[in-house]
Amino acid sequence: MPVLDEHMGILSVAVFATHLLVLLIAFNTSSIGMDERARDHVTMLTFGPPVRSVLALTVVETAMVGAIATAAGIVGG
Repeated sequence: MPVLDEHMGILSVAVFATHLLVLLIAFNTSSIGMDERARDHVTMLTFGPPVRSVLALTVVETAMVGAIATAAGIVGG
Protein backbone atom coordinates (compact mmCIF):
# COMPACT_ATOMS: atom_id res chain seq x y z
CA MET A 1 0.00 0.00 0.00
CA PRO A 2 2.41 2.74 -1.13
CA VAL A 3 -0.38 5.32 -1.34
CA LEU A 4 -1.22 4.85 2.34
CA ASP A 5 2.45 5.11 3.30
CA GLU A 6 2.72 8.35 1.33
CA HIS A 7 -0.26 9.82 3.15
CA MET A 8 1.13 8.71 6.52
CA GLY A 9 4.41 10.45 5.68
CA ILE A 10 2.58 13.67 4.92
CA LEU A 11 0.59 13.40 8.14
CA SER A 12 3.72 12.76 10.21
CA VAL A 13 5.27 15.95 8.80
CA ALA A 14 2.09 17.85 9.73
CA VAL A 15 2.19 16.39 13.25
CA PHE A 16 5.85 17.37 13.65
CA ALA A 17 5.14 20.91 12.44
CA THR A 18 2.18 21.23 14.81
CA HIS A 19 4.23 20.06 17.79
CA LEU A 20 7.00 22.49 16.88
CA LEU A 21 4.51 25.36 16.73
CA VAL A 22 3.02 24.39 20.10
CA LEU A 23 6.48 24.38 21.69
CA LEU A 24 7.34 27.76 20.19
CA ILE A 25 4.05 29.26 21.36
CA ALA A 26 4.58 27.89 24.88
CA PHE A 27 8.11 29.29 25.01
CA ASN A 28 6.95 32.67 23.73
CA THR A 29 4.13 32.81 26.26
CA SER A 30 6.50 31.95 29.10
CA SER A 31 8.98 34.57 27.94
CA ILE A 32 6.32 37.27 27.76
CA GLY A 33 5.04 36.30 31.22
CA MET A 34 8.52 36.55 32.72
CA ASP A 35 9.06 39.94 31.08
CA GLU A 36 5.78 41.23 32.47
CA ARG A 37 6.62 39.97 35.96
CA ALA A 38 10.18 41.38 36.00
CA ARG A 39 9.17 44.36 38.13
CA ASP A 40 7.42 42.09 40.63
CA HIS A 41 10.48 39.87 40.88
CA VAL A 42 12.78 42.84 41.48
CA THR A 43 10.44 44.14 44.18
CA MET A 44 10.41 40.74 45.91
CA LEU A 45 14.20 40.50 45.73
CA THR A 46 14.49 44.00 47.20
CA PHE A 47 12.62 42.89 50.31
CA GLY A 48 15.07 40.08 50.93
CA PRO A 49 13.91 36.59 49.96
CA PRO A 50 16.60 34.44 48.34
CA VAL A 51 16.67 34.15 44.56
CA ARG A 52 15.77 30.45 44.78
CA SER A 53 12.53 31.33 46.61
CA VAL A 54 11.51 33.82 43.94
CA LEU A 55 12.39 31.32 41.22
CA ALA A 56 10.49 28.53 43.00
CA LEU A 57 7.44 30.80 43.35
CA THR A 58 7.59 31.55 39.63
CA VAL A 59 7.90 27.87 38.71
CA VAL A 60 4.99 26.85 40.95
CA GLU A 61 2.80 29.67 39.65
CA THR A 62 3.58 28.80 36.04
CA ALA A 63 2.95 25.10 36.64
CA MET A 64 -0.41 25.85 38.25
CA VAL A 65 -1.49 28.06 35.35
CA GLY A 66 -0.32 25.40 32.89
CA ALA A 67 -2.22 22.66 34.70
CA ILE A 68 -5.42 24.72 34.83
CA ALA A 69 -5.09 25.63 31.15
CA THR A 70 -4.48 21.99 30.23
CA ALA A 71 -7.53 20.87 32.19
CA ALA A 72 -9.65 23.59 30.56
CA GLY A 73 -8.37 22.56 27.13
CA ILE A 74 -9.16 18.91 27.74
CA VAL A 75 -12.65 19.66 29.05
CA GLY A 76 -13.36 22.21 26.35
CA GLY A 77 -11.94 20.07 23.57
